[in-house]
Amino acid sequence: MAATASTTRTPRRRTSGKTTKSQIAIALLDLINEGHLQPSHQAIAERAGVSRRTVFVHFDNKEELYAEVIRQQVPRVERLIQPIARTAPLERRVAALVAQRDHLYSTIANLRRAVRSEPSARNSPKIAVAAERLRRVFDQQVRTTFAYELRRFKKPAATLQRIELATSFETWHHLVSHQRLSRDQVRANMAILVWREVNVSVRADDAMQ
Repeated sequence: MAATASTTRTPRRRTSGKTTKSQIAIALLDLINEGHLQPSHQAIAERAGVSRRTVFVHFDNKEELYAEVIRQQVPRVERLIQPIARTAPLERRVAALVAQRDHLYSTIANLRRAVRSEPSARNSPKIAVAAERLRRVFDQQVRTTFAYELRRFKKPAATLQRIELATSFETWHHLVSHQRLSRDQVRANMAILVWREVNVSVRADDAMQ
């Protein structure tokens, strides 16, 4: 009987710990999404409904805390990257790709800014791995969406690099924050950049002869 009781107690403690850890990470994300890009440990603890000491019990430093937020967010972000029908007209595929990027970037914008403003998070190897994972998902989506067009270029790798730049967070952020364009204007400008890369008739110089 004693062995049975011990067996049932241990998973409960682990579940409780995992729940608290997740709760703290969610609290940080909530604060960031409200515009608090560098919330204090006290603010995070208060939002999570735990003591400041509890935050340090689960996370040795802010790098670990931000890494946990990213770990939780990556699968959710990846679900925003939906397959685009390869048989759809090129214009519709370009519009669908740009619309997904715009929605995704608006979703993660504050979190990305928060990571960039926190030195320990900005230089975190774990976060770098997550960013690379997302970049590969982006790359695969572009390769699949424009598979027909890419086969017709002599240098598809160069075309992919330009599409990556045209649909990057940096390009989106520049259009939104520096040029102060509306979301519709941002999508239109990004679509033009992508269209110029994948439309074989426009890039005739790169097309196979």
